[in-house]
Amino acid sequence: MSDEVVTVVKRSKGQTQENIQDRPLQRHYYQGSDALIFVVDSNDRDRMEQARDELHSILSEEEMKEVVLLVLANKQDVASALSSAEVVEALGLNAIRHQWYIQSASAIKGDGLFEGLDWLTNTLANRKMEEMLVNPVNQTVSKATGLAKEGVGHIAKRLLKKWFT
Repeated sequence: MSDEVVTVVKRSKGQTQENIQDRPLQRHYYQGSDALIFVVDSNDRDRMEQARDELHSILSEEEMKEVVLLVLANKQDVASALSSAEVVEALGLNAIRHQWYIQSASAIKGDGLFEGLDWLTNTLANRKMEEMLVNPVNQTVSKATGLAKEGVGHIAKRLLKKWFT
């Protein structure tokens, strides 16, 4: 997890896919990303396929292969909106290999936003903790394996050389 936070806001209401698709520029934002927050209009059934294609396209980028995905199913305050389960189906979330979470939300009411962000921060913190615990163990095992291959005689020679030079 980097100390840097980059916020990208892309307004898409009323715009076509062709108008907002800047793949070469958009990819610069992906490098070093730990998470993707994908906000979908749960009430816009006509563009759900487009949203699915965009999401899967982003997640297929090499720079995004390890990101955690938070989907905010927005406009849950609208009676005709798709449920979170229907959004999962429409976006094909069960087919992706990324760790993901869907949160029902209403940006106007403020519902679900903090819950989604809480999940995201906890998930990223847990990942960081796992990295801190696993990496030193992997490094130690790697060094021990290397030393075992080197043999005791070579290790002793190397230590003596280090001490007396």
